[in-house]
Amino acid sequence: MTNGVSSADIDSWNIGAYASHQNGAFRLSSGIGYGFQDYELTRVLPIVGAAPVIVGGKANGNVFDLSTSASYDITTKIGISDDNNIRIAPLVRLDHISVKRDGFTETGGGILNQSVASNTYSRTWLGAGVQFSKVIESSNGGTIWKPQLELRYDRAFGDRRAVTSSSFASVPGAALTTIGVLEGLNIFAIEAGISANLATNLVLNLKYDGSFASGTNIHTGNARISWRF
Repeated sequence: MTNGVSSADIDSWNIGAYASHQNGAFRLSSGIGYGFQDYELTRVLPIVGAAPVIVGGKANGNVFDLSTSASYDITTKIGISDDNNIRIAPLVRLDHISVKRDGFTETGGGILNQSVASNTYSRTWLGAGVQFSKVIESSNGGTIWKPQLELRYDRAFGDRRAVTSSSFASVPGAALTTIGVLEGLNIFAIEAGISANLATNLVLNLKYDGSFASGTNIHTGNARISWRF
């Protein structure tokens, strides 16, 4: 990640678990993950009359995330037959993330090196919305397609922005504070995707996630091919 004359490289090793349960029209799913992170941060200091100075630092960190959702299929209750292979399900959802980065002291800048304090960020989202999906089988009876759409309102709680405190290593009392972008409390979220069973053990997944709040819009996408042994 690069921003102006600063950059951050983050290596992350993650482990996680996922489980789901379905009983008739009711479906419950949960996922949990934990990651170990290595940070390498650099910034360039312009010096009048001399070459720029590059300073940097390294730190460790971790991230914890949790997601749980419950939905109930109302398709037949609103008069749509199961033969249409359509699922319409209101849902509630809980998401949480906690991130921690250890403190560190820069090197390479002499008296301009900064001592950066440890940093934590924790945020929880409670959401409600509706899921739509349909199973479509190709005419030759081979590929099975499943387009999916989720529309949701999320309410956020916890930290609204990342805040980093630091001071010059040579002048401990000279405190500095860097404030991140303020994140909205009320969020409209959309998740759209399609999966395709291309063969008995081969599945293709395409997905888009969008998050829209006052002053902050986030767009992500991913493509995944799975081979089942």
